[in-house]
Amino acid sequence: MSFNLVIDSLNGSGDNGNLTFGIDWSFLADGEEYDMTFSYRSTSPVTNLAVEEPGTYDGGELYLSMPDLPNNNYEVVKDDNNNYGRASSSNIVGILSPFVYDNGDVATNDGSVFIFSTPHTFNPPVRVRKPLNNRFRIQLYAKVAAQNMDTATSRILMDTETQDYVLILNFKKCSCGK
Repeated sequence: MSFNLVIDSLNGSGDNGNLTFGIDWSFLADGEEYDMTFSYRSTSPVTNLAVEEPGTYDGGELYLSMPDLPNNNYEVVKDDNNNYGRASSSNIVGILSPFVYDNGDVATNDGSVFIFSTPHTFNPPVRVRKPLNNRFRIQLYAKVAAQNMDTATSRILMDTETQDYVLILNFKKCSCGK
């Protein structure tokens, strides 16, 4: 059994990179686990983002975070000595990939504009449970590189730079060995 939830950024409150929605989660059962996938599409093309741009060492993708969604996600992070290998709890559920295309006007951003278009098969499923309340946040983070442009060192929360979007969450009830 699976369910889809369609989220339009125009129905949230806040900035597009940090929106809050009122969602009735009664379609998900208490105490059950679900494998969640998502698809994402920004609704209008842009010619640049102040924080990052596809094809540069600044990253070129956004990270989708759902801090109110109970999950068991972890990511590998650096410790204070720049050694990798420590796992840290994470609200990141996937990456939003940019799609670059030619707008036919070489005077504007060298002819390239982009949208974020991520199919439901791009990121692996995330195991989640029903959120605890009906106030639900969706946040978008950009990867920001160090000054020398060699290593991505941090993520910043996007705000008004982010495009309007439609996000479709798919929840598939997990059999989890039953």
